Amino acid sequence: MNILIVCHLGKSIGLGHFSRSKTICKLLKKRFNANIYMLIQGDINFVKSNKIFKSYSFGFNVDLSSEVEKLKNFDIVFFDLHEKSINKNFKLFLKFLKGKGSKLVAIDGLINYHLYLDLIFIPSFYIKPINLPNLNKRKIIYGWDCYLIDDSIIPKKWEFGNSVLALSGGSDNFNLSLVWPPLLNNKLPINTTLNWVTGPFARKIKKISFSKINFKKHYSKDSLSKIISISNFAITVYGVAFFELLKAGVPTVVFSPYGRKDSKELKIIKKLNIALVASNKIDAVKKLAYLMKNRDLAKKISKKAISKMNFKSESRLVYQIKKLLKKKDKI
Repeated sequence: MNILIVCHLGKSIGLGHFSRSKTICKLLKKRFNANIYMLIQGDINFVKSNKIFKSYSFGFNVDLSSEVEKLKNFDIVFFDLHEKSINKNFKLFLKFLKGKGSKLVAIDGLINYHLYLDLIFIPSFYIKPINLPNLNKRKIIYGWDCYLIDDSIIPKKWEFGNSVLALSGGSDNFNLSLVWPPLLNNKLPINTTLNWVTGPFARKIKKISFSKINFKKHYSKDSLSKIISISNFAITVYGVAFFELLKAGVPTVVFSPYGRKDSKELKIIKKLNIALVASNKIDAVKKLAYLMKNRDLAKKISKKAISKMNFKSESRLVYQIKKLLKKKDKI
């Protein structure tokens, strides 16, 4: 089986699309022994092919459809794209691929293109109400068991410790590297070890004098599993990595820097008590300091998070792919 995965990656977009695509690559290789090719459209070329997939990356100035048309036919084409970065001829491009017999799968979006897609798989427990003409809602799959999380993220029984993981996003578009470190130094317990991850598109953190805490810098970690495994607490922006922390059972403080964009989801998360939800970046630091002083609360949050994320992240997508392949065989 030949599979193409197309994703976006960049400073204004972050790592989310790419990290999900890598997880899908591993899954397809493991469960279907598929031949996988990945196209990455983004700001820089730092992705290397490996034994799981071959890849080619190019800038946003290059036409995506023309790059795909150069390649051979594929049984399934996956798209994990930033919709604002899609060009105007995308519909014609999808028609072209369908004409070649490919099944088309969108990951986390492209609902406006539903007429041309065979499956819209949304790794989220919540989607906004959709009112589109001729929408076949059976194409849309979402839920808690749809999160695509690296299988190297393993839940474990929580124990108190002083290791804190701080994640500001792959691009740190909101300059948390300027705000959080001094605040964390002032608010967190003495001798806390703060593991700060600087994403590939984020500015390097400035030299800061830390009088109370131990500060460790990490760069360009597209896989966080090792650092997550040694973390006792975490503070993060809302995104893909947040659900990796939930899966691992790390007591976490989360906030969204995007205004009210994620308010519905965060309201549900707060109600479920699987993380502490902060109203802004300052409140996030205060809540982390509070959480580190309340071991019973941290333990409770960890247990509830693990329970909520207690699923095989591959199962739902594998089931849907098998359904698509059966339909293809019948044609």
